[in-house]
Amino acid sequence: MINKIFSLFWSTRAALVLLVLIFLSCVVGASLPSDVGKEAVFSSVWFNLLLVLLIVNIVFCTFKRIKILRLSLIGTTIFHLSLILLFAGIVYDQLFFLKEQSVLPKGKL
Repeated sequence: MINKIFSLFWSTRAALVLLVLIFLSCVVGASLPSDVGKEAVFSSVWFNLLLVLLIVNIVFCTFKRIKILRLSLIGTTIFHLSLILLFAGIVYDQLFFLKEQSVLPKGKL
């Protein structure tokens, strides 16, 4: 059972499915009014879970195929590591930052 779970994380097909699900979620969230779309899709736990699963999948796929001594793969490795950092930053921002607004009176800056 554990081998099947790990093989799912090593799979590029799982990454493709996750990317399609995230894309469709973004389309739905962007088509809704801004406040509703942000709360219903972009700030939801399930959307962040999809992003976390994609991060884990990219980490597994990257480290599975990494060859340190081959210089021809450095560009691909840097690209995948930047995707990992990008998605991790999005999830961190959604989960740990306050979403408050401050209202300034007219003429005060």
